[in-house]
Amino acid sequence: MLRSLLHFYIDTFRGLSVKVWKLAGVLLINRSGMMVLPFLALYVIEELKWSKTDAMIINGCFGLGSLVGAYFGGKLADRIGTFNTMFFALIGSGLLFLSMGFISNFYWLCVFMFLTTTVSDLFRPASFSALAQLTTKENVTRGISLIRIAINLGISIGPFIGGLLAASVGYFWLFIVDGTTCLLGALFLFLSLSPPKEQRRADPNKMANTKNPYTDKVFLAYLFFNLLNLIVFFQILQVIPVYFSEVLLLSKQEIGLFFMANGLMIVFLEMPIIYFLEKRKAIFIPLIIGMVLIGLSFLSFYATVLSTLFIISLYNILTTVGEIINFPFINTVALRRSGKENTGVYMGAVAVLFSIALIIAPVGLPISEKLGYSTFWFLCFLFCCVGATGVYFLKNRMIEEEVD
Repeated sequence: MLRSLLHFYIDTFRGLSVKVWKLAGVLLINRSGMMVLPFLALYVIEELKWSKTDAMIINGCFGLGSLVGAYFGGKLADRIGTFNTMFFALIGSGLLFLSMGFISNFYWLCVFMFLTTTVSDLFRPASFSALAQLTTKENVTRGISLIRIAINLGISIGPFIGGLLAASVGYFWLFIVDGTTCLLGALFLFLSLSPPKEQRRADPNKMANTKNPYTDKVFLAYLFFNLLNLIVFFQILQVIPVYFSEVLLLSKQEIGLFFMANGLMIVFLEMPIIYFLEKRKAIFIPLIIGMVLIGLSFLSFYATVLSTLFIISLYNILTTVGEIINFPFINTVALRRSGKENTGVYMGAVAVLFSIALIIAPVGLPISEKLGYSTFWFLCFLFCCVGATGVYFLKNRMIEEEVD
């Protein structure tokens, strides 16, 4: 039985090219240093002694920079190549992260947070565009999942170490380690994934005749309904750490362990689940179910009569499984809707979607403070239900309009 499960797990990784694995390696190195974001709100509130509104604004700058970077990252990937875009993003963000640790002025921190995430998020659409070049249509979702596994394995390591560093030597070192891993990721990218000979710059004349995701009304509606879900999900980086600290009285190390558990669940569960769903050619139904599960996860916090460990575990299981069966298919739908000449801009549009969610998500901090956590959890559930319903009614039309 155990041997059969092991063989099944190994089989889920077969068929992916060596270069896809190398791309995953770049992301693993980079995201292993992902320490700043999960502790950013706590850093602003506890270390700098600023208000939750200040934390919201700085997190908003993070999201705004992410939006700008995601938009231009897709365009750059189509025009100058995926490798060049990714390399510049890693070098630039590494240097900016190293600098940001020395800033304690509110306005300068806002500026540097915006610049850092602008440069950093040029990488996201470029990496998914590179993935589309390195894999086939049949296993593209598994390729996306491998990339996500690398990211989440890194994220499971980063916040745990970040929690230890913040508690022992201070938040300053989170910026230093984050910047260093960006530079190490650039070095590994340069050594292992030099630009493929077959890679070419897109022909501007051909690009002018392809679909534009920002005028594709059906696709925009699809992005909007996913946005509702993502705003809710990203409370895991906003309201959830503060709630854990203020109400459930978790320490920084325990919050780091929560993120580590979330990442490890994705590492061990995502590829088998996606492999199973991919064989059944399921795309939209898992995406919709994932939305509902993310919404249901917030109802876990109503179980106040149960132990803290049970509440946190239930939330973590529901939101993680929801993420696993939702996030990869958001990208898959975009890839299937795009053509060869505009993969970058479509993946850029998805990256912009995530960035807009990151911009809006910090509003959860003052809203939860104003309305109370109990009302806030219900609003999160309601948003996810509306998003799932919207995608359900769009799915047939999107399937009909899919690019071959």
